[in-house]
Order: sequence, then structure tokens, then C-alpha cells
Amino acid sequence: MEKLLNLLYAHRKDILFRRVGYVLELLKDRSPFYEHVNEHLLNEIEKQIAGPPRYLIYREEGPLNRRWKLYIPQDFREKIRGV
Repeated sequence: MEKLLNLLYAHRKDILFRRVGYVLELLKDRSPFYEHVNEHLLNEIEKQIAGPPRYLIYREEGPLNRRWKLYIPQDFREKIRGV
């Protein structure tokens, strides 16, 4: 996870912080392979988010995830069900 944080900080793209944070949070709750993802890591990623909400997938509308300030397409969870 430290390497991932270093990559995120190196690129400094707001949308990357949002997307990675959201997906890690999803995987943490759904897969035993990601149970080591902790709130401290997610909070560090969340601190880097600024500005208005954005789309998880460009122009695919859906409900707003307030923590990550992302509009999540309705079928996104189904798309990653096998992950």
C-alpha cells in the first residue's frame, strides 16, 4: 500500500485519489485479499480530494458517493462482482 500511496502522490491527480480510494474501500468490504486496507490509509487518500464531485466513469451518471465525491454508475458494483 505504501507503493500505491507513493504513486498517487507522484501523479497528484485528484481523480486518481478519488477512484483509488473508492475502489479500495469497496474491495476492503468485499474481499479477504484487501482486509489489510485500513481506515488510516483511506483517510490519507481522502485528505487529497478537493473540489466538486466528479464521475467515476466519465459522464456515466449515478448516485453520489459523498466520501469520495464521485458519481457512481448504478451497475458498477455488478461490473466488479467477481473481483
